[in-house]
Amino acid sequence: MRNIRDVAFSADNTSVTTGMGNTWSQLYAIIEPQGYMVVGGRFATVGTGLALGAGFSYFINDKGLAVDNVVGHRVVLANGTVVETSKQSYADLFWALKGGSNNFGVVTHITLETIPTTGIYGGRVTYPESQLASLQKLTYQYQVNTQVHYTFTVYPSEAYLAYILAKFSKFCSSFAHIQGLAGLHTVMPIPPRAINKAGRTNPLGLDRAKPGKSLSGE
Repeated sequence: MRNIRDVAFSADNTSVTTGMGNTWSQLYAIIEPQGYMVVGGRFATVGTGLALGAGFSYFINDKGLAVDNVVGHRVVLANGTVVETSKQSYADLFWALKGGSNNFGVVTHITLETIPTTGIYGGRVTYPESQLASLQKLTYQYQVNTQVHYTFTVYPSEAYLAYILAKFSKFCSSFAHIQGLAGLHTVMPIPPRAINKAGRTNPLGLDRAKPGKSLSGE
């Protein structure tokens, strides 16, 4: 499987098909220079097979799981037949594979929706205790602004915060001499995990079983 690494865009660039031998970093390295990204994993060495089970990205609030953004599979069935799944073709198998992992056949390729991207940036903002009201506003924005991903950390004292920042900065700076590697010692573009708005679901029961139906079938 590791040798199945071909990558191909659709004619209109609205989707991309990747062999399951690719890791997410290998896929990103091919499609990002062309101005596109997909919903995928957050760790470079994880394989694209992640999208058969779930798949958390930094944009999960807006776009759902990686599995939600899969629009097709190429599958080798138990009898050796190779089929292409989608909402229109082998639809039952298509939905079964959205969370079914490799239990219904050998998936050699998946097709993911693409999204145009110009780069995504990250950083760190530190607020004193006197600004808790501002943090409350940020917390609210985290719930309603799905284009922003926050991580909150509460420190017991300013002295402890200063100690942590100093240690962490020293740790990150120790890697600054390595070409192509950056950390929080500098402002840097984060490799985009941008994804199209899904609006779809998967059979894991995290949202709905199928479009237009709740888990209760209503």
